[in-house]
Amino acid sequence: MPLSQRHQQIISLLKENKIAYVKDLAEYFNITEASIRSDLNELENAGFIRRFHGGAKILESEVFSSRLSKNKALKKQIALRALNFVESGQTIFLDSGTTVLTLARELAIYDNLTVVTNSFPVANLIASDKSNRVIFIGGIYNYQEQCCEGSITEESLNSIYTAVSFIGADAINIDNGLLSSNLDRIGYMRRVLELSKLNILLVDSSKFGKVGAVKIVDIDAIDIIITDSKIPKEYVDRLNSSNIRVEIVD
Repeated sequence: MPLSQRHQQIISLLKENKIAYVKDLAEYFNITEASIRSDLNELENAGFIRRFHGGAKILESEVFSSRLSKNKALKKQIALRALNFVESGQTIFLDSGTTVLTLARELAIYDNLTVVTNSFPVANLIASDKSNRVIFIGGIYNYQEQCCEGSITEESLNSIYTAVSFIGADAINIDNGLLSSNLDRIGYMRRVLELSKLNILLVDSSKFGKVGAVKIVDIDAIDIIITDSKIPKEYVDRLNSSNIRVEIVD
């Protein structure tokens, strides 16, 4: 469905605020509530939003798409640097974050990769290249992150060893380690890091110093961090002193 300018504006408002009400949208656009309801019906039928009585909310897949487009150029730079640690024929783990998904898009130059992942978008990308193999790890489906997680995911990883794991993080604190707001992420991420020879964290500098509800692992579980030049120097110095290699992209 071709989107009108107003449709695009409604989607932008919903991405920013998550929900919106018919009355407020009608006032914002200075049109009738009937016209807004018609717009929302069209957007729901096209799969962009979900209606509820009196308003609408953005579908979580649209939130994921919005996150994917944020800092797009920087994510690609981080992903391209990460390619230095991939070799044809390897077995690697790819996490469910948007920076890791950007890396997955760049892996077409490699042959005979076995990619272990719990991410549906990553699995679909890798599987489109017939020379590579996907081991998909199931579990409880997280619609917002478009991945599986929880105890089933953790148990499924018990006997899968990888040469390299590429992961993301919600927040990083040198004293407290890798942090997350998602309890279902803890167990399987610990298992991934235990069973991989080399653990590489792909994050932009905004994640450093953030607060998370729960700890995944200590920072020394990570071997290499690839990030951008805005990472505070204090973090670089302390990471290097802990024998964690920091690779910085411009």
